[in-house]
Amino acid sequence: MRNDALRVVSMLAASSNNAFTRTQAASAGLDRRRIRRLIDTGILHEPWPGVLIALPHGGAPAWKHLCAGSTLKGASASHRAAARLHRSEGLENTTVLETSSEAAGSRLVGVVRHQVASLPRSDLVVIDGIRCTGFARTLTDLGSVVEVDVVERAFDDAIRRGVNPRWLRETAERLRRPGQAGPLVLLSLLDAFEKRGTVRGSWFEKLLELALAHPELEDIVIQHRLERADGSHVATFDLAVPEAKLAIEAHSRKHHFTEADESSDEFRDHEASVEGWDVMYLGYIATRRPQQALQMALDRVRTRRALLAGRSSS
Repeated sequence: MRNDALRVVSMLAASSNNAFTRTQAASAGLDRRRIRRLIDTGILHEPWPGVLIALPHGGAPAWKHLCAGSTLKGASASHRAAARLHRSEGLENTTVLETSSEAAGSRLVGVVRHQVASLPRSDLVVIDGIRCTGFARTLTDLGSVVEVDVVERAFDDAIRRGVNPRWLRETAERLRRPGQAGPLVLLSLLDAFEKRGTVRGSWFEKLLELALAHPELEDIVIQHRLERADGSHVATFDLAVPEAKLAIEAHSRKHHFTEADESSDEFRDHEASVEGWDVMYLGYIATRRPQQALQMALDRVRTRRALLAGRSSS
């Protein structure tokens, strides 16, 4: 009998991210007594009334299993939980359980639940077997529950991954209504993106921007494209102060420490120097010691400006 019960649990778990309802268990042949025994022995966990999580190897349920369980009664994973399912940068490891549904539903302990006016099928997808809001809806909702810079990081990541900004704008405009911060946050990010025409190559570049906030660096630009007089491409720099002909590269171990990367950087820097540009590198010192990083950048910019001014007057 025990083996039969375990077989049923394994079957249910395999088809549903280890999460299923008591009703589903009963339909598969597990009565209340067997379910109680499996809970008592640690094979099943009941985080919320009527929702069961299979734990065939014991221990605590994983976030993904709880996320799946939180959607079993009609809700869909949304906001931060959906962002984790989409593997949005900055939210890949969130532990928040968050759902949305049009119906009021019952509150689940430990789950942030949103009752929304509209959640059409077109706003939903299934990831790893879990129903959740799609990329556009998720980014639109995020600004209502997290800081703007968290949404900005996820937005930059989405654009780098090829998400269509028109789709994002249409979704944000459709969901725009009084009292909802999320759509306005996304629309402002889209406006800034369309004005710049690009997003950062990595979030580390944003950290550098924050570290280099100073009146003398107000004209700093991101992803600056340097071209020769004939229009041919020389390089695209993480950050640049064009009037000083100074490029600032975010020197992270992820992108600059292989032999191929160093060779590419050297060639690019040589080509930039031929065009009269100087390139400086700032690593994670910018986040650990921002004042020192700022002073280094200011010293370099002032030197470049003085040099260029001297050349123009001679």
